[in-house]
Amino acid sequence: MTAFLEALAWVTRFDFGRSGFTLRATPPRAEQIVLARSAMALVIAAGAGLISWFVGDRLVSAFCGAAAAWVLRIYLPGDRESNGSLLALGRVRDARGREVAVHENYADALRSVVIFFQPLCYFLLIYRGFWLWLLPALCLATVIALEIQWGENLKREGSALPSHWVAAAAIVVLVCGFGSRLLPGQPGMFVLGLFGLVLAWLLPQAIASYWPKGSFRSEREALSAYYYLGEVSMLLLGLLGVAL
Repeated sequence: MTAFLEALAWVTRFDFGRSGFTLRATPPRAEQIVLARSAMALVIAAGAGLISWFVGDRLVSAFCGAAAAWVLRIYLPGDRESNGSLLALGRVRDARGREVAVHENYADALRSVVIFFQPLCYFLLIYRGFWLWLLPALCLATVIALEIQWGENLKREGSALPSHWVAAAAIVVLVCGFGSRLLPGQPGMFVLGLFGLVLAWLLPQAIASYWPKGSFRSEREALSAYYYLGEVSMLLLGLLGVAL
């Protein structure tokens, strides 16, 4: 349990009374980070679901639920995680990998759109009663970020069965299997979760080729951007599943 609390302190603003957790230079093991961020995602999804359930009107409940999810998404990591959307946008590159100069006014407008794109996805998912997808989306975003940032080191450990992928797969299968029963209006959630696992396996190489980790100033900055890109990809997959 200590290892899990240490990982939870590493990914959130809370140190659980043990400041040594926050001062660690070496991050926890990858599977512990997946479990910790999934616990954070559970709080976000449950908060969004409960608030939208308490509010009667469907449109207003979706708005309130999305607002709650966004506030929790910003509050829980605290200063441990910068705004990944801005970090990713600040590294816009062309097909050859060269940084693209963006006009200042255009960049400001684009940042405004990008910042609100994430809560817009929350709103659309909650409006369609698919709030539970926030949990697997954040879980899979975590393994995407870890694969990009620490993939080579994780492979060198020689583990035949990557423990962070096992943890993520177990969480996604459990949540999506349970979600298919909890949300009778979304019978294909389990299949969508399997598609999410496949997409999470394929995305790291594509993201890393466009946003190489060497272009960021620090490891924390790179992880923040990769978390955001992975999460948006999974949210879009959820919206596609709802639409189909």
